[in-house]
Amino acid sequence: MNHAATNTAASHVALHAARIYTATGAPDDGQPGYLTIAEGTITGIGPRPEPGATVIEYGDADLIPGLVDLHSDCWDQRARPRPSFAFPLQDALVVLDTEAITWGITTHYACIVIQDDITKWRTLDQALASTDALRTLKPHLRADHRIHLRVDLTTEHIDTVRRLAANGDIALMSYLDDTPGRGSFASEADWRASLSHAGAQNLDQALATRYERQPHVAAVRDELAALALAHDITLASHDDNSPEAVQQAHELGAQIIEFPVTKDAAETARSHGLPTVMGAPNLLRGSSQTNGNLSAREAFDAGLLGIIASDYYPPALLRCIYKIAGDGLATFAEAIRLVTANPARAANLTDRGTLEPGKRADLVAVTQCHGQPVVTQTWIAGQPAFGAQP
Repeated sequence: MNHAATNTAASHVALHAARIYTATGAPDDGQPGYLTIAEGTITGIGPRPEPGATVIEYGDADLIPGLVDLHSDCWDQRARPRPSFAFPLQDALVVLDTEAITWGITTHYACIVIQDDITKWRTLDQALASTDALRTLKPHLRADHRIHLRVDLTTEHIDTVRRLAANGDIALMSYLDDTPGRGSFASEADWRASLSHAGAQNLDQALATRYERQPHVAAVRDELAALALAHDITLASHDDNSPEAVQQAHELGAQIIEFPVTKDAAETARSHGLPTVMGAPNLLRGSSQTNGNLSAREAFDAGLLGIIASDYYPPALLRCIYKIAGDGLATFAEAIRLVTANPARAANLTDRGTLEPGKRADLVAVTQCHGQPVVTQTWIAGQPAFGAQP
């Protein structure tokens, strides 16, 4: 059963917790109380349960909105636990679905990459197979899984993007150009080192093709923007390395700036009201994996970080907001918005991201284990999706 897509007759229940964080920005967020659910929807939050509701006691727990993860780029890792062996994509997606809900991720954007066949695991065939797998399994999964299509601007597969967009398969689309000097890689040496580590082959030919395709990049970018507008797809720009790149994204209608490479680029995004997305592992680690690039911690300290995504490690999303609050860098109420309200708003998901009457009942009960947050129970559209009721 897809708990995210159905509103079967859910019980009229009131969840009681020591702290309820609504992520609405209310000054008194984090107070004890009761959150009542009926028919998959939040019907009330207050000091007493609604009449007739069955009370479920969570004790000394935080009740927070379900996490909204806009950039999860680890499906292929779950399918390929060792370089010499791969599980079927559908099997790996079931594993990833379970991992997501156990870490409180209720809305999950799985990254699928459209690029020329540089690596064994990021080919056009892999992208199409991933799209088919998600479409087939979506009704049977627990989290609300959506496609984040990442399109390399040097690709020759724009026809595939057109088809996927027309089919309604894409919820979020980002464009990037990883050619050295154009995005996250300042030098050819950085580019080669990263691709070699990822198992890429024929780097000389791949790089030559990227340079040959540069005259077509602008046209591909323009078409992606037009497709996003025509099919109501949220558009993001990825790895912007200058204010000019962000300005261009803004003019094209991008609503999100992902992983800005420089502080100047992130500041330009803020000036246009565009939220920046950076990775939770980066924030926990305190530095970017690419030498010299803006880190999530730098962006956060400068007030330039609007959204945190799991990137390649789903458990990091919940952990990093507790670390931010635990280190005194922000209140928990402020930190939680980075993974709930802010990404939901950026992706135009008006029915979730906060705990408010009338919103979809995606929520998570969190307790502590040896100083680390752990999920006690996850609810999706008013249905328990993970964990035993207390």
